[in-house]
Order: sequence, then C-alpha cells, then structure tokens
Amino acid sequence: MFGGAFRITNRTKEGYDVEYVDLHKEFIGRLVLNFVGENWRTTCFTPDYVFSNSQVLGIYESRYRGELFRSFEEINLGFGALEVIVKNELMDWKAALTSVFGIYLITDKNTGKQYVGSAYGEGGIWGRWTTYISSFHGNNVDLVELFKERDIDYFKENFQFAILEIIPSSKSQQEVTYKESLWKEKLFTRTFGHNRN
Repeated sequence: MFGGAFRITNRTKEGYDVEYVDLHKEFIGRLVLNFVGENWRTTCFTPDYVFSNSQVLGIYESRYRGELFRSFEEINLGFGALEVIVKNELMDWKAALTSVFGIYLITDKNTGKQYVGSAYGEGGIWGRWTTYISSFHGNNVDLVELFKERDIDYFKENFQFAILEIIPSSKSQQEVTYKESLWKEKLFTRTFGHNRN
C-alpha cells in the first residue's frame, strides 16, 4: 500500500531522517503494489529498483481506511484495528455493531487474562466499544486499575476484542446481563480474569 513519498534529509548509522514530499498524494492509501525483486536483509534499494521490480495489484477508488466488516463470528480485532474502525466511523462496521446487543471478550495478549462484558445500551456493541477507544478501560474497575499501572501503549499493543454472542436489540438489559454472567462462569473470568462482579 502506497503510504506517501518521502525525501531523505540526513543519513546516520542509526537510520534516516526524512520529510514528506507532496508527490503523488492522490495515490496514498489507494495504490497497492507487489514487490517481486530480490530482497536481502540490510540492503537498501533505490526507488528506481523498487519501482522497476514492482507490479501494480490495483488502485482503490477511495482511500483504504480499515478492514471490511465480514461477520460477527470473524471479529477478532486488536486495539489499533478497532481504533481505526471507530475513529473513521466505517459505516459497514458501525451499521452492524449498532444493530445488535451482545457479549464481548477482551483478552490481554500479554497475560492471557480476559474480560467479559456486555453491550445493551444505545448504540449496541458499537456504542460500548467506542468507550474503550476514548478511555482505554471502558470504566471497568479492574481495567481502570490496570490502566493506572500501565500506559496507553500497553492497551494498544495487548488488547484484543472479540464477540462471544450477539443478542437482538429487542432483548432487555436483564436478559443480556444474564447471558454475560453465564459467559463469565464458563470462562472463569471472575477467578482468573479481569471481571470483579
């Protein structure tokens, strides 16, 4: 994916200093290339070599802004991917996640600890997950404490979001929280995870 053109302003043993060049900006996030040339570790290729050894796979009509929504069962998003979806308000994701209530799972990939949560308010799962993007902890007691011990980068690097069960938005809050409690029991998240209640 073409991410822009940059000019090298300084070269040192540690790396390069670069500056953005306003060149071919209409292709940023749209042009997809496949590099077919030789690729050796620690080798620096000139732009001419890269371009002459690349094939154009396609040009998107509009800029790429994140993964397409496929199904609820396939959702297994890192914090960064969810952040792109929420901050860009990708309509396919927003429409799908707003239309349902549900039970979701957050996994800390560093420790393996999990948190089971439920979404039953306005905006469904979308509404609930946007609070994690803005606060990182979603106001959950155990996650708030973890947030105080760690930093933003920890959450961005280690938190993974999945959906355990979708529930029609016609169901009551009590029905949703009952299902949430069942999932907490099945996954032992009160004993070994981040759930306190």
